[in-house]
Amino acid sequence: MFQAKQALFAVAISSLLAFSFSALGQTSSANLVASALDHGDRPSGDAADDARRMPLEVLAFAGIEAGATILELEAGTGYYTEILSRTVGPNGNVIMQNPPAFDGIFGEAVEQRLAENRLSNVNLSRTNFDELSATDNSVDMVTWILGPHELWYQPGENVSLGNPEESFEEI
Repeated sequence: MFQAKQALFAVAISSLLAFSFSALGQTSSANLVASALDHGDRPSGDAADDARRMPLEVLAFAGIEAGATILELEAGTGYYTEILSRTVGPNGNVIMQNPPAFDGIFGEAVEQRLAENRLSNVNLSRTNFDELSATDNSVDMVTWILGPHELWYQPGENVSLGNPEESFEEI
């Protein structure tokens, strides 16, 4: 009976410590994201979208760390790219992926965001979902925020964003 109580106590303490370290990691991530959101160079239109997009909650939950390499699938015009870039910091990297078929949809928005090396740790990858440019085990995290439904989108006749089955295998 005494050994069972000791074992139960050890499990309880281990669980508490694991939860504490997990919470500390999320707090650290939340601080990094909050700092990125407060960056003075951030476009005002992005800040106006924060209430509905909830980037602090989304990215803090993901536990993104300074120095990480992030593959951001379907980055769109770069709303989250901007935040990810500032969150991982100068020692981290963000691969901003968009299918080539998206070029006509976003106009110059992506180029404007990346102009004059504003986000020097961001690399633009114009690849379909089933032909990603990141090599295996070269990223710490893959994010795909608001977009997985696009796998089945056909922007035009004979234009594909990639084969859905092969895309999931590639990711």
